[in-house]
Amino acid sequence: MNLKLGERIRLIRIIKGLNRKEIASILDISVEAYRKIESGQTIITNFRLEQICDYLKVKPKKVQRLEQILAESIFKETDDEDEREIME
Repeated sequence: MNLKLGERIRLIRIIKGLNRKEIASILDISVEAYRKIESGQTIITNFRLEQICDYLKVKPKKVQRLEQILAESIFKETDDEDEREIME
């Protein structure tokens, strides 16, 4: 698995049961603009990443490490805190 940043954000959003409209509203952007963030058509600034992560209640570094956290959780080598933060 080699997910791009937008794909990682999308995966976390889906795991948390949120939709694009909710996040777009919080960010004060259109759903289409948010879709472009998730699809990688728009470059995500650090500021925007922090806004998204605040809403998703996950630290930006956890988004960057998502694949590692998921892989480790499959083999139960992960720190429970990492997995809980992504899944909550």
